[in-house]
Amino acid sequence: MEFTLKQLQVASKALEKIINKPMDVKLAYRLAKLSRKITPELEDLEKVRMELIKKLGVEDEHKQVKVPDEKHEEFFNEITKVLEEKVTLDVELIPMDLFEQLKEVTPMDVMQLEIFLEEKKIV
Repeated sequence: MEFTLKQLQVASKALEKIINKPMDVKLAYRLAKLSRKITPELEDLEKVRMELIKKLGVEDEHKQVKVPDEKHEEFFNEITKVLEEKVTLDVELIPMDLFEQLKEVTPMDVMQLEIFLEEKKIV
């Protein structure tokens, strides 16, 4: 399946939140497998982001590199291009009903993970 890096970044927020909650082994396995597929892409994205900060940034008095205000737009434009990049991941959709066991899944979590969820078909 094809995803943008932005979609993976958004989904990872919900995944990080729920992956440590108690759940049955089937859902735990599916989420762990999904996390293992997403993580390398997000690590690569972070490396590119850091390289861009080094390229456009300036070291401050505390030896931290920060993008100055006059370069924020350039940084935003460049990182947006990267986030729009598409990657192909071999992932299985996770049936939505497996999440029913989790007591603390918010609508935002579902929205963030929805690209990986398979809705139950009503016939």
